[in-house]
Amino acid sequence: MCRITKGEWLLLYFVAGLIDFLQLLISWTGIGLGISATLDPFIGLLLASYIQFRGFSVIQHPTVLISLLGGTIIDAITGGIAPAWIVDVWIIKKIVDAEQAKYRKSQEQEEFLRSNMQKPLYEGGMRRPETKDIRESGPSNVDGVRAPNGGL
Repeated sequence: MCRITKGEWLLLYFVAGLIDFLQLLISWTGIGLGISATLDPFIGLLLASYIQFRGFSVIQHPTVLISLLGGTIIDAITGGIAPAWIVDVWIIKKIVDAEQAKYRKSQEQEEFLRSNMQKPLYEGGMRRPETKDIRESGPSNVDGVRAPNGGL
């Protein structure tokens, strides 16, 4: 189960957007392509590691790895001009949200099944009938008229 809070997602969006913006700025210089190509694999590895450490298995979800590799390749091809890191964070969040919704649904279904189980009417190995207290059911007739559900 992923333990990334809404605040952490916002921080991830901000950092990814900042990295994309800085890559766009340095792409206008002559060294921008070299710096971007050098840093992209490390940024992808840091993002994957952070998500893995926060409880979401990157290895069990190949779409996350494909997204990260695709983002690295797009950044390498465009020289950092394409906003690939913020798109990666968005894709990963969608995958995590879908996984959490599936997990919550299965938990709700298990809880529903557990709550609907009938408890046995056995006590000490013997079946006991439900006891009804006649005094709690009210009078069986009022002013000489029998109740519609019967009674004595």
